[in-house]
Amino acid sequence: MSRSESALARYLPRLAAAREAGLELEIGGLFGLFERDLLADETAWTPLAAVRVDARVQARGVREVREAIPMRLAEHSRGVPEPVFGREGRTLVPHGAGEISRCGGCTFHPGHVPCHACGATGHGEIPMPTGQTIREVCRACQGRTTVVCARCEGHGRVWLGPALEVTDRHGVLRHVYAPDEVSLALQEALAAVIDEDSMPPALAISLEPRVVDPYRGTLAGHAIAGHGYDGVMPTVRTVLQGLAGELEVVRSEIALHAWPFLFARSGGMEAAIVVDHDGVTRLVTARAE
Repeated sequence: MSRSESALARYLPRLAAAREAGLELEIGGLFGLFERDLLADETAWTPLAAVRVDARVQARGVREVREAIPMRLAEHSRGVPEPVFGREGRTLVPHGAGEISRCGGCTFHPGHVPCHACGATGHGEIPMPTGQTIREVCRACQGRTTVVCARCEGHGRVWLGPALEVTDRHGVLRHVYAPDEVSLALQEALAAVIDEDSMPPALAISLEPRVVDPYRGTLAGHAIAGHGYDGVMPTVRTVLQGLAGELEVVRSEIALHAWPFLFARSGGMEAAIVVDHDGVTRLVTARAE
């Protein structure tokens, strides 16, 4: 057995191991009679796998606008910046000929606007448990009643002209899902067992048509137990677009892991046998939907 096969075998659940651990699942019977232990029935269990999707997406939207841009940004702008994972917000980039103009956001006090934190009073009030109120200098404007205008950054002038409005959004998602025959309740129970920050490298599956089957090694095409490759990829694409929203996906990172489990349904009950991160064989159940 190769090292990779040995690492994979560690996570393959076995009925024998469940019985050795003293696990039991009594079903059927009437008034407590004639019950049977489902773990003793080898034919009742089907090997499947829960797939965990870990996705990071950088999405971006670009549109043409006519906008006022601070002089500093207009002078040093060198085109649309490269997308960076984790970045969010709105950026304005000059896009054509413009002109220097007075800032329309600080007409009465060039370079400054009234402080909204204190209502331009220069002080704030802190209520005390005793019912008294302590008056202090406003921390936002330091008592000056005004703050620097964010539109012109205190210069009183802006660059006005055609620009590109670049909107960046960063999205992160982790989701565990099981094959269609498994109920949402049991899927959530499985997710609680396997959902940790790190996933075993041995259970990683590729985004290429050749993927790793937790039970049969590397195969082409439909290879994930209980999941066809053609079924996994639309889910991945849906996840990415959901994170991006109305913006366009410009960069993405996807990691897929298939965690094997044994599945059974009987007597209004669903059950899964799964080996957790610590190598412990676990039994999780849910009412069949």
